[in-house]
Amino acid sequence: MSAPSAPRLRQVLALFLARENQTVTRDAVISEMWGESPPRTAVATVQTYVYQLRRGALYAEELITRPGGYVLIVPEGALDLHHFEALAAEGETLLRRGRTREAAGRLGQALDLWKGEPLSDTPKGPTLSAYAAALQERRRQVLMQRINADMLCGDDYRVIGELRMLIQADPYNEWYHEQLIKALFRSGRRWDALQSYQELERLLSDELDLPPSDRLRRLYAEFLGGGHIRRVG
Repeated sequence: MSAPSAPRLRQVLALFLARENQTVTRDAVISEMWGESPPRTAVATVQTYVYQLRRGALYAEELITRPGGYVLIVPEGALDLHHFEALAAEGETLLRRGRTREAAGRLGQALDLWKGEPLSDTPKGPTLSAYAAALQERRRQVLMQRINADMLCGDDYRVIGELRMLIQADPYNEWYHEQLIKALFRSGRRWDALQSYQELERLLSDELDLPPSDRLRRLYAEFLGGGHIRRVG
């Protein structure tokens, strides 16, 4: 499906896609577009937007009027999101079964379908804002599982640079810090691992007045004592 160029039309279409194959009430469209202060012409405007979407051949038959609202019929596999979820689910199953190399490949393929921030070029009201945040969180979950799979395969050195970039974007995510410390340690870079822990410790103390989590402190004690950091899923 190709997106219309007008921002408001993209917003209406995105709402229908977010609720694919479900009835979206006219009130839900109005709330998404204007919040609690809709114009007097809101109902007529929504009808106009629906008419404009139907003028495109892609939506003429798929966008159906139902009592009080509309349904956009979307076949399975029509959206990149469908393929993303299928590949991610396959990768997650492989990871649970211990087939880590195959899991890393499937999860990587899923992430390759991701292009930028969700709905970045679309106006967002409350429903689409929550939907975009949920999509971003789902991507983060899949990314974390792919990193975990890579590290279970022994490819710690491959994720070091990626983890540093993730930490730059999300400095308070302790999971990223933990994986970076493990990857550095297992790659023979004990000093860098120690330095990474100390940098996190300073950040949390200076910015949040908090210590690292118990899990990270135990990890720190392990590599200070020269212990072996196990690979666990």
